[in-house]
Amino acid sequence: MTTTVKVAKFRNEIDHLFRIARLDYNACVGVREIERWKETAARALAEAKGLQCIRATAYDREQFASAIKAVTQQLIAADAYIAQLQSKSALTPVQRAAAEKMRAERPPVIQDSNVIIDNDKRLRWYNIVVDEMRTHDVLEPQMVAEFCDIAGVPN
Repeated sequence: MTTTVKVAKFRNEIDHLFRIARLDYNACVGVREIERWKETAARALAEAKGLQCIRATAYDREQFASAIKAVTQQLIAADAYIAQLQSKSALTPVQRAAAEKMRAERPPVIQDSNVIIDNDKRLRWYNIVVDEMRTHDVLEPQMVAEFCDIAGVPN
């Protein structure tokens, strides 16, 4: 479906698409934000592709095509970046070292399991692990999961 718009609306849409491609994407932190950005960008792109402006200049049309191309390329790059984020370790070397330290300090466990024998020691150790995660800014779910795996926290 094609919608004919006035020049001002057409130019505003060009600005909007460039903002989505250049600013909004670069403000994303983490996989969830990038996935949300992708939804927004795809919706804006679909709406923009249905626009036309009879009175737009050649420059306006070039800018419109460039904006569409920028969003499209950023959508493709976002998929690659998400895959990269998901494949690499979420922890920094310092955070990893803290998790390994927690593993070394873990109370005795039942053989062939991660179950800590003494309940009081287990609770104290859990509190220490949580404090270490806060100290080292281990806040994202992926980071917490990896930290706990390294530290030997049972599921």
